[in-house]
Amino acid sequence: MVLLAAVALTLAIGDHPDAVVIALVIAVNTTVGVIQETRADRAVAALSAMTAPTVRVVCAGTERVVSSVDIVPGDVLLLAEGDIVPADAVLDRADALLVDESMLTGESVPVDKEVRSGCPDTLQVRAGAAAPVGLAAARLITRSGRRAGHAGD
Repeated sequence: MVLLAAVALTLAIGDHPDAVVIALVIAVNTTVGVIQETRADRAVAALSAMTAPTVRVVCAGTERVVSSVDIVPGDVLLLAEGDIVPADAVLDRADALLVDESMLTGESVPVDKEVRSGCPDTLQVRAGAAAPVGLAAARLITRSGRRAGHAGD
């Protein structure tokens, strides 16, 4: 705004060469600003696409990978080593599953999760926990997604 006022003032006093220089500065500054903002927007979009969490689910009897925002209660999640649990779920089956709940509980060692025990704490996996070892299938119990219907099969 100050530079636009300067252009107007220099034109008013008849100093045309200075007005042209100031106008060129405004044009160059605007062009550089637009280019930098466009590049920044593209970089943010690329980073967002790279970090979008996905999860394996069983849908209509087939396994597929979906975005974690698209899961709904009743979906069967397939967890493997290194997966992050996208939402609270109850284990249907677990094979030597150790879950790192340190982000949630502060425990320093992974917790053994098994279906046989019947203990509610070992039957549930919480959102944000990591599965460092083992395999599991868990039925989602919280967090509604955008996808219509649910797998449940």
